[in-house]
Amino acid sequence: MYVKEIGGNLATKGETILKGNLEQLVEYVLDVEKRPEYDKMYNSGCVLKDYGGIGIVYQKFNGIFPVKSRDFVILLCKERIEKGFLMHCKSIEYDYPADGKSVRAIAVSAGFELKEVEPGMIKVTYITESDPCGDLPGIVKRQAGKMQSGVIIKFREVVMKRFKWHHLISSEHRINNKVNVTNGPFNQIRWSHGKAKPTAKKIEALQ
Repeated sequence: MYVKEIGGNLATKGETILKGNLEQLVEYVLDVEKRPEYDKMYNSGCVLKDYGGIGIVYQKFNGIFPVKSRDFVILLCKERIEKGFLMHCKSIEYDYPADGKSVRAIAVSAGFELKEVEPGMIKVTYITESDPCGDLPGIVKRQAGKMQSGVIIKFREVVMKRFKWHHLISSEHRINNKVNVTNGPFNQIRWSHGKAKPTAKKIEALQ
């Protein structure tokens, strides 16, 4: 797992491999009510529109004192990729008000890639890149990055306990200048998988 700052954006990535059922894991990831089980910063969320494979979702994340909480309205896409699924999201403009106590932030790209590397062995990649839309103190950024990069560890623990699965491998990456999170899985999340690419016309139609 690693954390990297891209301009003013905070980006994280984590990977692990689990022995279990792919479809069961996809269903768990897509359930917004389950996210608090593995993400300590996640406060609440709901599906605003569901179009089957594409949905508009509201999410709120807890703030770190003295910074206010952040909320997002995202377009969430689920699509089939070779040997797996990609659940990826990006902020969109949508008429849904903030709760008055939160700052509306921007999800540049985020999501899960679940890929069956061998029968019954699932590689889980979790990435995020967000613009907090505010001047955050360095200590808050570091704490937020630490908590988000730890999501994959908690996710692994929760999934193993819930489904009685086994953990096989954990991939950890050190932070260094050679790592560029805009490459690799981050490019995949940034709408490079074809059909789910949200054009302005498609987003307007969904609203």
